[in-house]
Amino acid sequence: MQVHHSFPCRRSEGIVLLTRSDSERRALEEDITGMILLVCWCGVRSEVEEVLEKVVGLFTDKTLPKERLTGRAMALANIGNTILDVLEETYDGTLNPLSQMMMDAEAGISKHAFLVAGKTHEVRSLAQRPC
Repeated sequence: MQVHHSFPCRRSEGIVLLTRSDSERRALEEDITGMILLVCWCGVRSEVEEVLEKVVGLFTDKTLPKERLTGRAMALANIGNTILDVLEETYDGTLNPLSQMMMDAEAGISKHAFLVAGKTHEVRSLAQRPC
């Protein structure tokens, strides 16, 4: 049994889209999740940039001895290598679903819009077929 839901979503064009099936609901959920992830990622990136500015300040501090600055540089290199190792372990040549949703949101790609457009095309094709 397929459950039908209605979930309004205002598009920038002012059109209200209603989901009528589980596949439409799922596509709309993925679109919204991608947008949320994108907003979160922008916030995280902003925080990281702010912290990096502070870190650069620690590396350019002329009052510290060279040995201390070298130790900090080595620690930072170790952190970077650890992050790269984790990325290599999870990388399989394709984007994971959450990354794909976020990239689609950033590019303005809507799975829901594609799904609805595809169904509209199918209905028009069926209507034009001779009986």
